Amino acid sequence: MAIVKQRDSNLELLRIVAMSMIVIYHVFVHGISPVYVGSHSTVWYVPFIFGVNLFILISGYYGIRLSWKSFLSLMWIIVFYKLFHLIVDTTCLGIHHVWWEWIVKPLSAPVSGGGWFVDIYILLMLVSPMLNKLLNGCSKGDLLKYSGIVLLLDMGYGFILNKHFDPYGYSLIHFVCLYIIGYGLKSYQNVSVKAPWKVYILVVSCLLLVNFLFPDDYWIAKLSNSYASPFIVLGAIFLFLTFVRTNIAHHPFINFVAASMFPVYLIHEGGNVSKWYYATIEEWWTTLSIPTFLLYTAGFIIALFVLTISVDQLRKKCWSLISCKLFNR
Repeated sequence: MAIVKQRDSNLELLRIVAMSMIVIYHVFVHGISPVYVGSHSTVWYVPFIFGVNLFILISGYYGIRLSWKSFLSLMWIIVFYKLFHLIVDTTCLGIHHVWWEWIVKPLSAPVSGGGWFVDIYILLMLVSPMLNKLLNGCSKGDLLKYSGIVLLLDMGYGFILNKHFDPYGYSLIHFVCLYIIGYGLKSYQNVSVKAPWKVYILVVSCLLLVNFLFPDDYWIAKLSNSYASPFIVLGAIFLFLTFVRTNIAHHPFINFVAASMFPVYLIHEGGNVSKWYYATIEEWWTTLSIPTFLLYTAGFIIALFVLTISVDQLRKKCWSLISCKLFNR
């Protein structure tokens, strides 16, 4: 498999955009939807549901290189932020944890990483050597064939028939599907679409329109909020191609920020911090005007990113020391 070695700043910027999409999407789904009164609730988060798919497309494009060091590095990220949540619970939220939780929770990282996305990503990492071997040197015809097979399983059986695989994309087969597509986009990134961002806008516009026209339709809602939806996958692919074709010189700051995007997920979508986070957003939604709510929530999200990037420097420093001891480097 021809693995991309250099982390190009255009795709690292996309990593930041993807995590921003995930955070905003969660604001709507976990913070607003539980207290939202009215129809068209799906409409508001349609433009932001592409973040998870973008992350896996990036992984497929670069290629996951499984080794003891890369696996333990991922485990350390998860362990570090499990400890972070325990410390925040104790010092800030007044939640007491018995002594054994301080041992069991960090050690549970391989099987309970911190949400469905993390758990399935660990599985994808473990099967990546087999995927890489399958894809290594395969022809474009074989690549299309493999993509077609996994799309049949993911969208055909899962999304459409609701059989054998999760219809909303919370499954390994969906991640495998995106990983193969991401790999294939290295070969097809120059496909004859002059402005791929227009396809993304078209997909979002179509989904918004049908949601306004048919707000309570089961299939419209499913097409709009399933990661395995053909529209959501298509939109993610063309937004990905938009950034692939964006000419950004190597930018250390972009790459520096992008390196902490996975921890952003672990902080805002794990432990009691997320309960407090979404409870605060619910309260703001019900008590503040829309402009004030948007201002407060935007500040909240910015603070989340700044906090995570700051805390993550300690995590990186600790891993540097640990990896030197483990791998003699």
